[in-house]
Amino acid sequence: MSYAPRDMSHTPRESTLLDWLAYAQPQMEHSKVPNRDRYMTVNRGGDRHGALEWSFSSAAGKDDRLTRMVGLAIIPDASGAEATIEFWFGARFKDRYIRRPASAIVFRYGYNTWDLVEQHLVEAEQMADSLTEDDLTQQIPTALW
Repeated sequence: MSYAPRDMSHTPRESTLLDWLAYAQPQMEHSKVPNRDRYMTVNRGGDRHGALEWSFSSAAGKDDRLTRMVGLAIIPDASGAEATIEFWFGARFKDRYIRRPASAIVFRYGYNTWDLVEQHLVEAEQMADSLTEDDLTQQIPTALW
């Protein structure tokens, strides 16, 4: 499959983002990664600073006081034929948190398989799951929480 913008009423950048959203959305909706028994979808391909972002969060519980987060951002290049996909992980407890990059790949529209994306999401989930309260080194400003 080759990349082809579909709607000329949008700017080229908007068309590129819409095409990548349509391409990625079904894959992300039906993926079992991260573990959907623990991680809820927070954001489904929302535009964040020119990237399409999916984010997932686990709820804190009596056995685990941390809220854990995993996500990815798809950043298409100008042509729309490729995108950098960045993966991140993090955790939060009370007024402390951490958010870190896990990995990044260059993904070709219609050529790479989503298995590669799932593999990197599994790794980001494992990194999030390995965090402890001692790892939470950043403080959330009081006004935000």
